[in-house]
Amino acid sequence: MNAPSPKSTPDQNLMSIAHGRKLFDQSKAISEQVSLLTPLLGLLDQTVPDPDQDPIAQILKLLETLADQGQRHTEQLQDVDAKLEFLLRSMNTSEP
Repeated sequence: MNAPSPKSTPDQNLMSIAHGRKLFDQSKAISEQVSLLTPLLGLLDQTVPDPDQDPIAQILKLLETLADQGQRHTEQLQDVDAKLEFLLRSMNTSEP
């Protein structure tokens, strides 16, 4: 019986110039792709946007301010209304 021949792994195979050229071309292509993606990666670094530059945040802040002012005006109008009601009742009761 013949002894089984040991199988060679790709790491143990001899490299030729063509293999080296192929690896060089692949690494060059990867390098070009990384250089194209670098500006996009820079955008990912800005995890917290500047609230002064974000128009949506500015609009939300304006709406919150308007809602707060509207609530305060409503409370003041209710207070004035209650005082007017009191004055009207007191005027009606004081008349004979």
